[in-house]
Amino acid sequence: MMNKDIKFEGIIEKVNPPRFNSKTFYYVINVKVNDKWQYVWRRRETDALNTYNAILELKNEQSAKTDKKHTILSSDLLRDCEIAVDRLNTKYSSSEVEDRRLVLDAVDFFIKNTPSLKTPYVAEAGEMFIREREKICSPVTIRDYNNVLQRLSMVYGERRISTISTKDMREYLEEFENVKRRASHIYLKAFFEFCCGKNNPYTEGGSGWLNSNPICWSLPKMQFNDPDVFDFQMVVKLLMLCNSDNRKRSGINPKRFPYSRYKHELIAYYIFRLFSCLRKEEFIRLLTIGGGSVDKNKFIDLERGRLLITPEIYKKKGAMSGSSAGRKYEPLPDVFMEWLNWMVKNDIKLTFPRGHYTELEVRQVCKELDLKSFNIMRHTAITFHLLNFKQPNHTAKIAGTSLRCMEDHYVNKNMSVLEGEKFYQLNPTKAKEMSLILI
Repeated sequence: MMNKDIKFEGIIEKVNPPRFNSKTFYYVINVKVNDKWQYVWRRRETDALNTYNAILELKNEQSAKTDKKHTILSSDLLRDCEIAVDRLNTKYSSSEVEDRRLVLDAVDFFIKNTPSLKTPYVAEAGEMFIREREKICSPVTIRDYNNVLQRLSMVYGERRISTISTKDMREYLEEFENVKRRASHIYLKAFFEFCCGKNNPYTEGGSGWLNSNPICWSLPKMQFNDPDVFDFQMVVKLLMLCNSDNRKRSGINPKRFPYSRYKHELIAYYIFRLFSCLRKEEFIRLLTIGGGSVDKNKFIDLERGRLLITPEIYKKKGAMSGSSAGRKYEPLPDVFMEWLNWMVKNDIKLTFPRGHYTELEVRQVCKELDLKSFNIMRHTAITFHLLNFKQPNHTAKIAGTSLRCMEDHYVNKNMSVLEGEKFYQLNPTKAKEMSLILI
């Protein structure tokens, strides 16, 4: 029996020094365990003395109620283990800690909730997030995500994502972002949800790099503003500007390319926007994909009197390319059909009014009347449609927006119903009488 294999079932009460047995030529060590004598044999005297000392040390450990064992742990790790067990004993009873083996449960819990101690850096996590979002989000949304995450990476890019705390994000939003901007708050919150494991294929075992989202608070409920819109006389003024000051209709743009703004094409653009309720980006995609000829554009069905806004056009911010079924504007109002036929008859193309400034006439009217020009064409189109037809559900459907948005922005707008009715009576014949068009 080697020293490392010395084991006794019971309490060692007494140990006698080794003595030589002349009959067997072995050294014998007598050990009294639980009132019974046991014998340990060694052939060499040095082995016998070493074994005797080992048994004495074991006896002393039992007297001191300690259990000495060989271990691969360093002194620092042993001290950490003692601290961990002491903390468990403080929270729970020592018997429960030992019987239920809570130390192992604590280690398993830590491993489950911390799959990696070397999580990606913030900049790397941002790149992974963008790669996944590109599969489901529109280019406009990806652009906004990139802008927000680039600013975040400039501050925390060299830190690991698991080290970002709620305190860090509060300080960041207060110092580097406008905390009232809901977009930044929403985009960052979505990014950290990804880091917590939501739709994240880069994590292990379904556990994210973060246990909780550091942006764990909500912004106050948004107060909806009353959007500025044109009334009928402002629309007339807008269309009259298309016929005046011809030298502004052509020239060289900032990139030194020539441009021309044919006045009837300008009128066609504004008329189409005001009757179709399209967003500016949707109008551009309708022309880019379908072409500028009204009778040849596949999205304008003159025979059935309808406008088809398919998913390749209806890429509302945040939606993937084919995530929606699009929408249909059907049937088109008679006055809108008259304008479309006027464009076909006179071979007037639909174009976006590009130049030194886009929508120059809108800017001019808004400046004179102190109105906000942002999205004013769409706001005006929806308001006129609602005032004329008085069907919020129908207006919301053809405009590609929600009924709640209609109620928050347009339904309670203080504008006379006559404004919408007068606009929907503005056909090409009446426009020619008012000298808005010449053909």
